[in-house]
Amino acid sequence: EGSQLMDRKRKPGIYLLTDAGDAVELILVWLDDRETRLRGQSPAEELVSFVNFDFSAYQSSVERLWEEHDVFEERDEVPYEDYVDFARQALPLAEQLSEIAPVAYWDVLHHLDPATKMLYDGKPIFPSRKALAVLNALRHPYFIQNRLRNLFEIGFADFERGTQQDRFRALEDTWPGLIDRTFPIRFLPEPSGAPVGTVREYALGDLYELCLAELSLYFQQNRWRIVRCENCWRYFVPKTEAESRYCYG
Repeated sequence: EGSQLMDRKRKPGIYLLTDAGDAVELILVWLDDRETRLRGQSPAEELVSFVNFDFSAYQSSVERLWEEHDVFEERDEVPYEDYVDFARQALPLAEQLSEIAPVAYWDVLHHLDPATKMLYDGKPIFPSRKALAVLNALRHPYFIQNRLRNLFEIGFADFERGTQQDRFRALEDTWPGLIDRTFPIRFLPEPSGAPVGTVREYALGDLYELCLAELSLYFQQNRWRIVRCENCWRYFVPKTEAESRYCYG
């Protein structure tokens, strides 16, 4: 009962639960306070799954609006009806992610909420600015994926023979302080009744913070490592400690 009480206090956000074992658990708390629990893999496998995820069909739908919709035409004044028509086409696109990428879907809705609530500021191009805010909310998951791919390019592309320290140093040299950040953490009570258990719960603001928290957890261990395949160039997590130059696909 105590655990349920604590659970009810969660605000909308992404919560990562770990007991420093192999797998993490994610809890998505939606804007209407619903909770979705996702049983995850190790932080290394979670990061690799996201960096390899295929957003191409979704991305094409979103970028087509940027290229073709009238709301983004350069003019002195943009009628609000253009934004209304844009939103009618744009907002349903997020649903493409709901089944295949629930965390990315949560992230889009999280960033869409303030974008759709932007209030008219009297400027003649306000409808374009509001449409761009909505567009950038829809873009957020694949923008974050691109940022993570840049991180991987520096930290994991050429270090199959290297140590975790080598990987960490390469990232730290390029982005000082990247992983050295603080997230709200609490220790959940044990089902047995102990008020402080071993499970840590990270409270995270969005998808990018989740990636950084998983990266931090990744560097807290030596069992798993992230490697780039020399054949297909996708990232993977080797199943053994032996040198692995090729993935299993």
